[in-house]
Parts: sequence; C-alpha cells; structure tokens
Amino acid sequence: MDVFRLDPPSIRLKPNEKQELNIWPYPTSTGLKEDNLICCIEDNPDPVVFRLCCQGVQVKLEVSPKKVQFNRLLLHRTDSKTVVLHKPTPLPVAWRIRGLEGLGEGFSVSQDAGIIGPCSEFGMRLCFEATKVDSIKKTFQVEVSDAEKLLGIVQVESCPSLCGGL
Repeated sequence: MDVFRLDPPSIRLKPNEKQELNIWPYPTSTGLKEDNLICCIEDNPDPVVFRLCCQGVQVKLEVSPKKVQFNRLLLHRTDSKTVVLHKPTPLPVAWRIRGLEGLGEGFSVSQDAGIIGPCSEFGMRLCFEATKVDSIKKTFQVEVSDAEKLLGIVQVESCPSLCGGL
C-alpha cells in the first residue's frame, strides 16, 4: 500500500540523536488505510513497529434544491430563497460560486465563497429584485475543493436554475 509518504524517506540516527520525521497520508480511495512504520535498531533482533492509519474521504458537496423558483414580483420588490450546501463526509471543503456575473442584474447571493466543516451545512441566500418587466432563467455553478486547496477543483456542481419574472 502506497498511502503514506515519509520525509525524509529514511533516517539513520546515532545514539541519543533526534531528528524530525514527517509522515504524510495520501489515500487514493475511501475507507480506513493502515500501514506500519518499522524501525530497526542495530544489534537488536526485534524491530520497533509504529502502526499508521488514516481515513480516506471523498471531497463532496451536495446542493439542494436543484431549482429555485422566484414568484412574480412587482417592480423593485425583492424575494429571497435559501440553497443548502451540505457536506455529508468528515472532511471540510472550500467552495465558491462560478458564473455569478452571468446572473445579471436583480440576482445576488449572501456569500460567494467559504468553507463548510465536516458533516455540516451552509444556507446560502439567493435574492432576486425585479428591476424590469422580464422573465429570467439563469444558472450558476459551485466549485468545490479541499479546504487547503491543495488538490484544486475536485467537483463542479451545477446549481439551481434561477427563475424570476414579473
């Protein structure tokens, strides 16, 4: 199993010497991953074994509902709806809205980026103000990455189709 990386890859210590060893987990699939770090001591037939384990978790975000319908509004009136971004797994994720500029005038969001903690959710408010007589249908996307943004964008979730009009 090639899940754990050591930095440096090997160490040779003199008596009473100390060095730092960094252990980095890189699971490539979900589930519990286990391995052993084996340390050999000169003139000692029994190695010292350190058990290593980590939990492989998928970076995933669920968006609900898939369609937001704003009712007919009088000019210059505002309506708002909530879209829930739900994180079902035990790993925080970073998210940001892509395509917000394409929504046009009248649409706005309470927050366009953030981090959602493990097994939690965030309610993003979408607002629509009727500024002219029109029927509007727009969409946007949520880009998802790991919280540290090391892996880049790992999921693009098409977000609600926004419908509004007079």
